[in-house]
Amino acid sequence: MSDFGVPAQELLIARLGKRYKPGTVKRYFASVAAAIRWTWKREIITTHRPLIERLPGGAPRERILTIEELARLWDAADSHHLQAFIMVMLCTNCRTSAALELTRLQCDLERGVVRLNADGRQQTKKRRPVLPMPTPLRPWVAAARGHIVEFNGRPIKSVKTIWRGVRLRAGFGLDVSPMTLRHTVASEMARRSVPDFQRQCFMGHQASNTTDRNYVHVRPDFLREAREAIESIVSEMGEAATSPIVPINQSVRANCVLAV
Repeated sequence: MSDFGVPAQELLIARLGKRYKPGTVKRYFASVAAAIRWTWKREIITTHRPLIERLPGGAPRERILTIEELARLWDAADSHHLQAFIMVMLCTNCRTSAALELTRLQCDLERGVVRLNADGRQQTKKRRPVLPMPTPLRPWVAAARGHIVEFNGRPIKSVKTIWRGVRLRAGFGLDVSPMTLRHTVASEMARRSVPDFQRQCFMGHQASNTTDRNYVHVRPDFLREAREAIESIVSEMGEAATSPIVPINQSVRANCVLAV
């Protein structure tokens, strides 16, 4: 492992820097550091543990969408599963993997609660919180049988291909990714004066203590300002869009759910 000392790392950084962006190089080195920590803890490496250079990241992704751009994206989503994906992302402010893995069993329509972390799944640093269910998400949950986002009755593992299509149809560039929806909702909540604690809870950045996690979601005011802000964002998007924000083939059922 001594062959991978600081001089060798600096040479590799310079070579990678000619082909990749700083953020990409940083991710590569973070993966190497994680692998070394794993082998060190298990005593696979027993002699010299190399010091991995800490690299600066790339420029932050600051691209956020306006309400009009959200409407344009929604109108460009020409399939049920793509619309369901966008709706879950907007209403829960979660990450892509959490949206694709969300099931009907994790959504309680009676209590109006969404549990982003499925039973039996261990929480990670990218926390999946328990959230109040915004009203626009209800018809999409009611229309689902298994996963909220499905194609031909099966869950979707990746949205890379369909996202490229909707981005092209909406006229956006490469700077608009699924995570742009998360950044947009977080920015809109801040603009609408949602308390910092509630925004952090919705993004999974703020973990309450064990007692709060078990019981706080039954309170009527559970993250109320954040939920209301999201409902306003989606409602305004719907007013600006031409496509309905309820499942087209579930319009009657959806109207009943929305009235709850």
